[in-house]
Amino acid sequence: MAATMSDANWQQSQRDTSSAIKYLFDSNDTHLSDVSFKLTNAAGKMEVVKAHKLILACRSSVFEAMFYGPLAESSALIPVEDITAEIFKTALWYIYKDDANCLNGENVLPLLYVAHKYDIGSLKELCANITAQSITSDIVFHCIQQAELYDSRTLADACYSFVDKNTIDLLGRPEFLNQPRKVLNSILMRSTLAADGMPELCIFKAAVRWAKAEADRSKIPEKLTRIREALAESLYLIRFPHLTPTEIAQARKDGILSDREAADLLEFLHQIHSDPKPFIKEPRANIDKRPLWRGMAYHGGRVHPTMRLTHNREPSEQTMRHQIHNGPFKKSASRPTEPSIQMQPILTDRRHLPVVEVDLNGLPVLPVDGGPWEELSFKPGACDICGQPH
Repeated sequence: MAATMSDANWQQSQRDTSSAIKYLFDSNDTHLSDVSFKLTNAAGKMEVVKAHKLILACRSSVFEAMFYGPLAESSALIPVEDITAEIFKTALWYIYKDDANCLNGENVLPLLYVAHKYDIGSLKELCANITAQSITSDIVFHCIQQAELYDSRTLADACYSFVDKNTIDLLGRPEFLNQPRKVLNSILMRSTLAADGMPELCIFKAAVRWAKAEADRSKIPEKLTRIREALAESLYLIRFPHLTPTEIAQARKDGILSDREAADLLEFLHQIHSDPKPFIKEPRANIDKRPLWRGMAYHGGRVHPTMRLTHNREPSEQTMRHQIHNGPFKKSASRPTEPSIQMQPILTDRRHLPVVEVDLNGLPVLPVDGGPWEELSFKPGACDICGQPH
């Protein structure tokens, strides 16, 4: 049964100030209260919640200014239209009792709003920590926006760390396309992005999908540079130096890269110069973790008898030979002879990966798009975003 102020000499039963303040909250008799809040409960009915100015001001700079500042509230009944009665009372429970047991999965985000509105620092941090521990793919983008809105670095860090580990799933979700540019940029600028092995091409394709949605939202007219205009400054957070020449050439063809940008990137890839500015040179942290073979046919669209392959998991020579013989170059009716393999003990690929030269015995290697490079994968399965296996 709740205590009331009619209890004789109630102060003597409290062992300290903290327990006395808790007693005030538990009391049904509010004759010591000096402020009231008018709120609407979950059923849509009006409720009046009484409290004590001094206690609220001790926990909140906003309440202090509201009650004791130069523009102090003169009304004894303060309307609160953006918080339900249930959530407000839960916030008061925390303010009076300093007890986190009142928080749960259903009220933690509304309480984060209360903590932000009234500048209750410890409650804000507590809500952020609890939310961070329960982030899922279904709510992470919502949590990111809440973190940005309420300026919670703790929650934002937890959300973006979750994105790092689940990039393939999250950048393929429809809700990714509706994120504001600030969130897109925060994702693209992360060097720790794609810890789950998502290649830069896939990140680029996801950014293009976002840009198409943004172009529609912004009503950018149909033209070759529509996607580039929608990406705007976000374009320079994509790590184009870690795409292949074919991918860079296609981005130029699609109007995403300018002729000069594409030319500079190709010169960088061919080691003609060492600075790909304005693009970011450093690879993301996951760059050497993708189980992906890459093959390239040189000299324009002409047939060439040698494929240059790299493997970024540094397998044994036996493993590389096995995967080449059982990959797209395996013996077949159209390719009656198996390729001969020469292992090159050098690390000349830009990604600093093992390089192997494969003699195709003069059989044709036809570039898929008629361009100067062909990229093949030895690993089955493909990503829904970029079509690459990873």
